Amino acid sequence: MIDQKLIASEAAQTPIIDVTNEEVDAQIELYKNRFGSEEEFQAKLGKMEISSAEFRDLIRRQLSVNEFIEARFKPFVIVLPSEIAEYYEQDFAPQLKSGNQPVPALKLSRNPYGRF
Repeated sequence: MIDQKLIASEAAQTPIIDVTNEEVDAQIELYKNRFGSEEEFQAKLGKMEISSAEFRDLIRRQLSVNEFIEARFKPFVIVLPSEIAEYYEQDFAPQLKSGNQPVPALKLSRNPYGRF
């Protein structure tokens, strides 16, 4: 818990971290989609004893911490093409096949950030 608060504090003080309202709204929508209705989502917030405003603040902090970690540590992560190919062959493609999903070519599987 202390580590999380320290990281959140560091993220809040980093000038390059800027989470927009649109990003927060999009993340909240992703959470809401896990429920059958808005009422179920609100009931879950009530059960957790958290208001919509508190939930929004929590999401904003979470996104800020994620952005901070990406900005702070991603430049030091090096993944070799051979490691990507190995992961694709041993983990990613078999997982899709087992779920009867189409398996895209390795070249098409990478997102703009170079991760699957």
